[in-house]
Amino acid sequence: MICGRISREISHTLKVCLSCIRNNPEQAVPIAIEAHKKIRKNFHLPPEPPHDSNGITCHVCANECRIGLGNTGYCGLRKNEKGILIQPQKGVLYSYFDPLPTNCCASWFCPGSRETGYNLAVFPIRMHIQLHILPKLRA
Repeated sequence: MICGRISREISHTLKVCLSCIRNNPEQAVPIAIEAHKKIRKNFHLPPEPPHDSNGITCHVCANECRIGLGNTGYCGLRKNEKGILIQPQKGVLYSYFDPLPTNCCASWFCPGSRETGYNLAVFPIRMHIQLHILPKLRA
């Protein structure tokens, strides 16, 4: 923790608060990046997009991984086997439906894209705390 502040709103994993990220990015961002790399390692994923000069370029996402022989892309789904970029034929898909579109992306499949007025997707964080968190804490 850079500032030493303790709050339920500060991630125990990232160990930096939003204020530190905004006001002291030189210190905060490297801490957050290292935490992210550590978590990815727990899931056997590359810590950052691979850029092996002898690898095969994957064009599926914006990372444009260059995946070396026997290695996987940043997503963990694409693999270079014998010089051929393959993807698994089977996998596990996890999803859920959030009836409250807190992260609406304004696409046709998002329920919030059809809403008018205010929803959590457009609330400033201060307004979200005033309307939703503070009343529960006072109760």
